Amino acid sequence: MLRSVMRVSHSREIVELKEHKFEAKEGNFERNIPRWAAVPRAGRLAQAYEREEKLEKIKKYNYEVFIKPKINKLKGTKNLIISSGAAFGYVKEVIDELNLDIDILKIDMPYPLPLNQLKDLIKKYEKVLVIEETYPVIEEEIRSHNVYGKMTNDVHSIDEMTKERVLKALKNIGLYNGENIYKPIFTQNFEVKHRKPNLCPGCPHRDIFFAIKKVFRPKKSIYPSDIGCYTLGINQKAIDTVLCMGASVSMAHGFSIADKEKTVIATIGDSTFFHSGVAPLINAVYQKAKFILVILDNSTVAMTGRQATPERAVPGKVDLKKVAEGCGAEVMEYFYEPDINKTINFFKDVKKKFENVEVPLVVISRQFCVLDKEKAKENLKGIFATVDEEKCVACDVCTTQFVCPPMAYNERGKIEIDPLLCVGCGVCISGVCPTDAFIRRDK
Repeated sequence: MLRSVMRVSHSREIVELKEHKFEAKEGNFERNIPRWAAVPRAGRLAQAYEREEKLEKIKKYNYEVFIKPKINKLKGTKNLIISSGAAFGYVKEVIDELNLDIDILKIDMPYPLPLNQLKDLIKKYEKVLVIEETYPVIEEEIRSHNVYGKMTNDVHSIDEMTKERVLKALKNIGLYNGENIYKPIFTQNFEVKHRKPNLCPGCPHRDIFFAIKKVFRPKKSIYPSDIGCYTLGINQKAIDTVLCMGASVSMAHGFSIADKEKTVIATIGDSTFFHSGVAPLINAVYQKAKFILVILDNSTVAMTGRQATPERAVPGKVDLKKVAEGCGAEVMEYFYEPDINKTINFFKDVKKKFENVEVPLVVISRQFCVLDKEKAKENLKGIFATVDEEKCVACDVCTTQFVCPPMAYNERGKIEIDPLLCVGCGVCISGVCPTDAFIRRDK
């Protein structure tokens, strides 16, 4: 089990690799029924005893190979910090930069720990501070009257590790009483505007969310959604819930039973649907639930790597429409066009259809991703927009409901479009603005 943390997950670096010839190995399954098909009680019980023996061996290995050599190098100061993983890097830098005389022990493998040896070590120090992310795994194992950390409220329990937080923990237990050297100092006062994460300029998801809200009004609707780049529809207030992959379908099912006065319109990506949406859709059909599920099909895993989806990888073999129909749902398809009125009119048809069905209605919106090199060029119309300031009445529809990144107010209180961000989808010209202030840009 690998215990990852935010800063590691969000880091990347160029790595130079030596030439390596990959040679695939042939698998050779060796039949061992007691090992691979251990049925309770005798088989599983034997495995449990074997596991206990293995853990003791690993514990011994952990101490002899990883921990003992580091203990031997400790200076024997008054206090000790025990840390692991990325948190150790923060601790090491803080101790070096503050020039503190404190021993540091890095734990490479937090489980299983050689507790007897570690507890003997702890007795030699006045105070032992445990710095780890995320849950206090090490601290919980070695708790003692002189051990401090998350469980004693001396180390923060929520949010990621920083050097400033390490310094604060040192202050909390009296190992440092100086200044906060990590507090930023600005030479002049200035305010940095916060920018929310947003759907890309030209992203078709934006149009779908805009149309859904126009047709299915928020006060009479519930909008469950899912994990993907379309989650950023939250900026358009077109998303009410986000939990985990596939939960948009199961939560839509629950909401449709619990609040029958509202129309439930769930959104999910095509890759997310293939991954975790099929099973809850089958259950919803089986339980005779009634809601709308919009599958935002851009034929790529857009949020995490832009890999091909099953439908795109094996065209003609895996088909979203057939899968949804095979689950027992009613299905409608929309072949996306960068025309907001056409999209709104389609969802008006969806509303009419929904009135006459007794099972989940699946809407498949066939789109593209603006970051998809193969499809984006042919789908982006090259229609770039600007603003007729005389028509702009600062109604905020474009900035709060459509929310396209190139759109912002200028010093005259009028909307303008940043030409460096506009990708030329032309959707805003098709009817987003109530006063038709968006017009085509000649250059």
